[in-house]
Amino acid sequence: MSGRSSALACVAFVLLALASSAAAVEPIVLGPGSSVVMLAPGTRYAIDSSLAATADEQFRHIDTDLFQPLPHGNATFGFVDGAYWFHVGLLNRDSQVHRWILVLDYVLLDQIDVRVRRADGSVTQFASGDFHPFSARIALPIAEFPDRPC
Repeated sequence: MSGRSSALACVAFVLLALASSAAAVEPIVLGPGSSVVMLAPGTRYAIDSSLAATADEQFRHIDTDLFQPLPHGNATFGFVDGAYWFHVGLLNRDSQVHRWILVLDYVLLDQIDVRVRRADGSVTQFASGDFHPFSARIALPIAEFPDRPC
């Protein structure tokens, strides 16, 4: 199984980047045999209508009431103003697979910034969406998931 890629599928997932609000949320576990994992059950979101929030600010608010569970487990909000921030914790229990692919199954995303925050605090950022030239859009290779939640 070494070297195989697995896909993480999600509809309108905007930031890596879900349970009761302000409570600790269990991470989505990536394990042996996980080829497609739906992230919605573990995803929480926050709305920034001012477009002023930074990633650092949002990381500090992840475990507060600012981030809420997805309504009806659905991350599709239609055409809206403001920035929607999403968070999901991932835990890789597959010692053979360290490279995963985040599949964004929603073609109408204008801009998406995905940030992967690791347990050591390091952050990797990926950008894509309609606001970027097609040649600059990337597949989102979310790699090196840790063996503990971030």
